[in-house]
Amino acid sequence: MLVYFCPRSLAQDPSHASVLDPSLVRINVIALDDKTGAILPNLAKEDFQLFDNGREMPIVNFGSGVHYGVTPIALWLVIECNNFGPPDFTSAFMRGKTQYLKPALASLDKTDAVGVGHWCGDGTQAIDLPLGKDADAAVSMLNTLLSRKSIEGENRKGEDAKDRLVQMILEETEKSSSQRLPVIVFLYGDAGSAFEVEADDILHRLLSVPSIVYGLNDAGYHFDPSAMYGAGQIYFEVHYLSHATGGDVYGSPDWPVLSKGLSYILMQAHFRYTLGFDPGVFDSKKHDLRVVLTPEGKNKFQSAVLKYRSQYMDIPVASQ
Repeated sequence: MLVYFCPRSLAQDPSHASVLDPSLVRINVIALDDKTGAILPNLAKEDFQLFDNGREMPIVNFGSGVHYGVTPIALWLVIECNNFGPPDFTSAFMRGKTQYLKPALASLDKTDAVGVGHWCGDGTQAIDLPLGKDADAAVSMLNTLLSRKSIEGENRKGEDAKDRLVQMILEETEKSSSQRLPVIVFLYGDAGSAFEVEADDILHRLLSVPSIVYGLNDAGYHFDPSAMYGAGQIYFEVHYLSHATGGDVYGSPDWPVLSKGLSYILMQAHFRYTLGFDPGVFDSKKHDLRVVLTPEGKNKFQSAVLKYRSQYMDIPVASQ
């Protein structure tokens, strides 16, 4: 698919970003042209309809990335440490290729931040580079991690470590000096599996913040959507998490194309829309979400597709 990018309007004043009301639930929405993949930045509040558990909710707060009306992002680059599996199945495909990430990282806004983390099959995990402004330091840390010796591991221990790492990432983002949307990019072949309860535990954490998950790989491990569920397990877990949080997984054996994949991810995050609504009474339950375009919105972009988290956790926290 050929992807077209639209330039960000530098004429806008970042101080015009909307004030975030902690009493509202905010939904990040990415609008794409289903035929070309182009990001659609010119939708208005009146073009959206939002449904909470099937009930339409008034949109009382609206933000658009093209007008700097959304919060900055906390980009997390996440890898699995080296093991003895095929490189395409894990993160080892990135060895010697991290320079392809630099052009995309150069597009981070001055209010964004980038960090690095990893998990291992022996049950260990770490945030290796806390959130900061130094994109070169992020690439250097990835190189350091990818140059380490392979570690023997077990799938169960690895899944537990991945779960803990996600929690650490969300906590680290919340502690950062300014409010940012966690955008977690797994540089990973997505060959692992998790019990449904494990995958849903990670998803619960991601939906409670919220955050957006993406995957980026060299397409060496073939994704088969018909084989995602089986025997009480979730296969292709990064695909599972990305779909539920409004992200996606991009893979290509062509490294220049893969480099553009990270740029595409960042463009989506920067040009997203935020729809805020008042849920009324918080009931601490999981709610199903549906966001659609109004007839007027469909007339503007007939081939538009909307990506957003499929559920939210109805809990009264300021970080929503």
